[in-house]
Amino acid sequence: MTTERRVVPILLALCSGIGMLGTGWIMAKRVGSFNAHSDRRVFAFDTRNDTKFEFSGKPVEITTNRTDVANQMLIVRYGDETLKIRATIPGNEHLPGLLAHEDWMRLVRFGVMTGRTMKEFKRDLGNSPDLPDRLAIVTKVPRPGSDPNSWGQIWIKDWSFAFYEFQPQGGFKTAHYRFPTNKMGQAPKEGELPDNTWEFQAALQLMPQQARERLIGKYNSDAMHQLGWTLPAAAVCGSVCIFALGFAIAPRRYGASGASPTEPRGGPGAAKPDPVQAYVHSTRKA
Repeated sequence: MTTERRVVPILLALCSGIGMLGTGWIMAKRVGSFNAHSDRRVFAFDTRNDTKFEFSGKPVEITTNRTDVANQMLIVRYGDETLKIRATIPGNEHLPGLLAHEDWMRLVRFGVMTGRTMKEFKRDLGNSPDLPDRLAIVTKVPRPGSDPNSWGQIWIKDWSFAFYEFQPQGGFKTAHYRFPTNKMGQAPKEGELPDNTWEFQAALQLMPQQARERLIGKYNSDAMHQLGWTLPAAAVCGSVCIFALGFAIAPRRYGASGASPTEPRGGPGAAKPDPVQAYVHSTRKA
């Protein structure tokens, strides 16, 4: 490729590079503005698998009643209160602690993480006035009558979720929500998981990756949705810049003999063939 031919890809790489930097700057400004003015709360969750501990100065003990294999029960004792939760998906009794029930429930300590790093969150949880220690059991309930190990895991829209939050004064605060069926950008229907709540973010932990991404994509309340046209524009500019640079720095191509297209075969100093002699030679062969 001659110097003249390299000018176009170099200019294209330069323009697309400037476009990529420009859209990247706009993206950063949009994310910063969203985080500065958004009322969205981000919760962090610490999953626990131990079955005996204390919370708010009261003993907590969790056991499993497997007397009826088809209707196993999780027995939660918190101080003087007892809560019974039916296991919606039979677990492996050979697994330790609450790991036997990880397909359908989680025991989590949680709190608002907004404005803190994970290290700061773990340090302040329960030790800072604005970050009280909270504890809850989150459960997934497949469609009634479905096989929880087959179709019950596929019919995601028929799932519901139950939440049991331990109250500092004793007892439990319960809530039940269905899987959201609203369209993208619309508010969830009555009785469905509300966005921007700890229940919504806790339920995500009990969903497969595909369902989690589809559910998050229904709402426009996170920073990614504020990027708009800048995200695809930055991707296009970056791709064009890479391809243009590839053409610009590509080595020059030569013929099989090693000579450039403008040079005679044999190199720069080789003599050019006499056309008359070439014609006589071809005539004799004939």
